[in-house]
Amino acid sequence: MVRRALRRRDLGRLRARARRDALAHRLLAAIPFLAQLAQVRAIALIERLRERRKIAVTAVSISRFMIAGLRWWADPRPAGCA
Repeated sequence: MVRRALRRRDLGRLRARARRDALAHRLLAAIPFLAQLAQVRAIALIERLRERRKIAVTAVSISRFMIAGLRWWADPRPAGCA
């Protein structure tokens, strides 16, 4: 009797884990489509403002600041410390 209860509980855990894994796979599969939606919005912005170079420089600057911030956040030690 005890063995069956343990097995049922283990099966419930396995089912829950499988559901989480399936959701993660679905989200990973959706990334290209979401990226295309972001490109459509970017195209609309460029067509509306008609200043491609200014938009590109601004976007690259923001992304570099974000990367620098992530690097600092991931390793807050000063560069000279070992």
